[in-house]
Amino acid sequence: MVTFLAGGTGTPKLLEGATRVWDPDEIAVVANTGDDVELGGHLVCPDVDTVLFAGGGVLDRETWWGIEGDTTETHEQLRRLADEMGIEAGPRYLDADAQTAGREIARWRRFSAVGEFMEIGDRDRAVHL
Repeated sequence: MVTFLAGGTGTPKLLEGATRVWDPDEIAVVANTGDDVELGGHLVCPDVDTVLFAGGGVLDRETWWGIEGDTTETHEQLRRLADEMGIEAGPRYLDADAQTAGREIARWRRFSAVGEFMEIGDRDRAVHL
């Protein structure tokens, strides 16, 4: 087993080269979580996502992050609605209990999504700290 400590847009390039040397089943990645951020009650893990998207064959290979063909339409619509309602910031207007619940849901979704991805064929290749 070969394990890479990795993060950023160089990771999928590194893994692409590594699969030419090692069997993909012999490669593991410990992905950086230092850039994780909470947006609107959702935990976003860009470096973990990049590894998962690359492994799943959906990575945008022009930018080396995000899903190929994805848009920001939902984000733009939410911003428009917030502007129309006069909300200037993100979820800060929510009470503390709602924010805490949102964080817990985001954490559950993160681990659920990583587990789900691993169940569809990439078991033991992506590790989230």
